[in-house]
Amino acid sequence: MAKIQETRNMSGKPAGEIYEAILKATPTAGFEVWKRRDIAWLVMVRRSEGDIDGSVSVSPGGQVIVALNAPGMTEAEVNALAETYFKAIEAAL
Repeated sequence: MAKIQETRNMSGKPAGEIYEAILKATPTAGFEVWKRRDIAWLVMVRRSEGDIDGSVSVSPGGQVIVALNAPGMTEAEVNALAETYFKAIEAAL
């Protein structure tokens, strides 16, 4: 089972704008939103393929945290999913 958490700084954009980009990017990255906590800028996501779940959040300073849990996948495979997610967020900004 691979679990990862990666943080990237997307400063220069307001946190609310980044959060909206996260919501737009989630389907593009191959995930679905199954819970939202708008006040905390937190999205809980899942992907039926591979039984993957996780969360994506943004802090007021523009730091985006992608945390994924993927049983049956290697850490390298999960890191590739996180990279895909970050690219989708950046494209949505």
